[in-house]
Amino acid sequence: MLGRNLNVPGCRKSQRAKMFPVIDLGCEDRSQIVRQIGDACEHYGFFQVINHGVSLEAVEKMLGVARDFFSLPVEEKLKLYSDDPTKTMRLSTSFNVNKETVHNWRDYLRLHCYPLDTYVPEWPSNPPPFR
Repeated sequence: MLGRNLNVPGCRKSQRAKMFPVIDLGCEDRSQIVRQIGDACEHYGFFQVINHGVSLEAVEKMLGVARDFFSLPVEEKLKLYSDDPTKTMRLSTSFNVNKETVHNWRDYLRLHCYPLDTYVPEWPSNPPPFR
């Protein structure tokens, strides 16, 4: 992907932006997008997408709710904490002092989302705009 010189009409080439792949989902050539995603996953482990159709307003709202959620008091977040990987909604952390020699603390909230009507009732009710 990044080392290739792909010249497909109507498609923007994936770009390097601060040394990570940027993939244009507005490209008409689905096979190119699939190839670029595969290459990005294989060589980088992640990528950014552009022209995905999600409005800036929706992205900013989601980021605000995420900030509000992770800024909640520890006691509130502990109500959702679980190490059970089978739970469809759980707050957990990648940090394990007993197993890790490099301490890379990362809290994450795992949510199943589809179908929404099945899983939204399990989602956190705090902060209120979360649901």
